Amino acid sequence: METDTIKSGQWVALQRENYVKVVQVTEKSHISLGRDVVELGNLLGKSVWSTYSMEVAKRIRGERRFQLVECPISEYEQSLVQVLVDDSKDTEGKDNRFIKDDGQSQKLSREAIVGMQAEGVSAKDIVGQLVENSSTFEQKTVFAQEKYVSKKQRKYKKYVLVRPTSNRLVTQALCNLSPQEQNPKHMSLRQDSLSLIVSLSGVQATTRPSTFLLFESGSQGMVTSAMIERLSATSDAHLVVLSCARGNDKTVAIQAMNYSPELLSKVCIYWNLPFLSLPKFSL
Repeated sequence: METDTIKSGQWVALQRENYVKVVQVTEKSHISLGRDVVELGNLLGKSVWSTYSMEVAKRIRGERRFQLVECPISEYEQSLVQVLVDDSKDTEGKDNRFIKDDGQSQKLSREAIVGMQAEGVSAKDIVGQLVENSSTFEQKTVFAQEKYVSKKQRKYKKYVLVRPTSNRLVTQALCNLSPQEQNPKHMSLRQDSLSLIVSLSGVQATTRPSTFLLFESGSQGMVTSAMIERLSATSDAHLVVLSCARGNDKTVAIQAMNYSPELLSKVCIYWNLPFLSLPKFSL
């Protein structure tokens, strides 16, 4: 269950732009957000729904590590498109077809950009410099300018929103894993499919004694977690789960939800069961 203050061992959801990842917070834990490695120790004792800027902390074997520094939510929500693109300008005569993409339009070197990042220059100033030093930016249509700034914002705007976990966010995070991180038993179960499964199952908290049975062949615990959420620690409903799933990450979706011990006491899970073979018969 979510709490106001983040404690060691608690799971939270980190959102950077449209990218979401769930992680367990400890004093020495860290997480990869794209190519960036972020240390999470600073989150302990802070509140969920807080926003943080990613600031370079140190380098380990040439890899930049960021630490999270709390900042106003206005910085997280700021859209650089509204700041850097003037949609009131006359776009008559502008046509992207006449722009030659030869890789020479940006006068700012990569070394200069990396230097600004190392000095802690804000994303707004970096993207502003890229716009000023682009010889083709003013030749583009407003739509193309907005697309260019949005792309650079996703790359250089390093702000993170810390959210309490939910089954929707956990499913979104697991579905957005890179091909290297994907679990072959994940089954590509989307949020809409999961919602239909839970709705059709009829699992709910009841005042009379009732037991629901689930057979799961492996979805990192997403189906089980969604059904646990429908129960109540004070109800007489129980959930029995039979699963042939194997591996250390078979319960990641359940762990990420921070369910209370009282609620988990309503659940009985049998793991590593062999596949059942049904006898053949003919009509």
